[in-house]
Amino acid sequence: MATTQVQDFEKFNSICIKLSRHTTAYKLKQLKFLLQDVTTEIDIHDQKSFLELIGKLESKEILNRHHPGRNEALLLCEIFDAISLPALANEICTEFKVKKDSLHQNITLFRKFLVKLSDDLNQTPFIERMKEYLRDEGHNISDKDVCPLDIFQKMIQTCVISPNELSKLTKMMEFCSRNDLMRRIDEFVNNSGVSRKVPHGLRALPRDMVERPSEVNEVLKLLTEGNNRVGVVGRRSGDVIGIRGMGGLGKTVLAQAIAWAASTSRQVIWLDIGQNPDRLALINNLIKYLGGAVSFSDVPAAQDWLKENTVCVN
Repeated sequence: MATTQVQDFEKFNSICIKLSRHTTAYKLKQLKFLLQDVTTEIDIHDQKSFLELIGKLESKEILNRHHPGRNEALLLCEIFDAISLPALANEICTEFKVKKDSLHQNITLFRKFLVKLSDDLNQTPFIERMKEYLRDEGHNISDKDVCPLDIFQKMIQTCVISPNELSKLTKMMEFCSRNDLMRRIDEFVNNSGVSRKVPHGLRALPRDMVERPSEVNEVLKLLTEGNNRVGVVGRRSGDVIGIRGMGGLGKTVLAQAIAWAASTSRQVIWLDIGQNPDRLALINNLIKYLGGAVSFSDVPAAQDWLKENTVCVN
């Protein structure tokens, strides 16, 4: 390993150790809640430490501690900003000599907003009222649901709330007599940009990529808004847009650039298919990304769920 790489590796590890010392148990749960936008294989109820969480992100190739750089710094900076530890976020940027980048955010505004709300609700009387509201609505509350984030997690998993549907959250705040938070929810909803989701499964673009705006724009023109078919579709219902070419030409990176560009106005879900795809696993992952709290054991049933729970807007 080159000297510079060793230095970066040691610097990254040193920063992670410092971050772990300043991350309380509740802040760690907030980080896990946020990072579910990056990978669904994070459980906010587990007992993993901050350093173990970093190891999980590395195992999913989201972070690379051996070659840390801009992507690693920006992700850490973003999540520590989101849990109201801006001093640590600024220190990360200073150490790696990067500036905060609002165009390459990994976490949805939706989850960041819920984390902010959780800070204001993390008191026993409010938690008990939130549980009571869900019970009255017919939802089961488990022993694991001990804080606002646990409750928000359950509401997401059962499709009670989503980035575009927060009416139940507003009613819950009314039930908790938190008119101040009701106003904050209204402000969030009325902001035209807040419903945008970070693309699921889509990695950051390579730092050394060659910009190809004409190709990106050409494909974007073919995309139609609000089609309910799985995949990337064109103007005619059922058109699938493919990118063909020799190996090594940059087809995948181009597709990623198109996905990032498209995500400014619509939800994007990125699935790695591979040479021998597991259809059932892929569809179950898609259902999870769409907010479903179910998992199927056969492809037809999973496909039926998608048909019943996706909407075509024309």
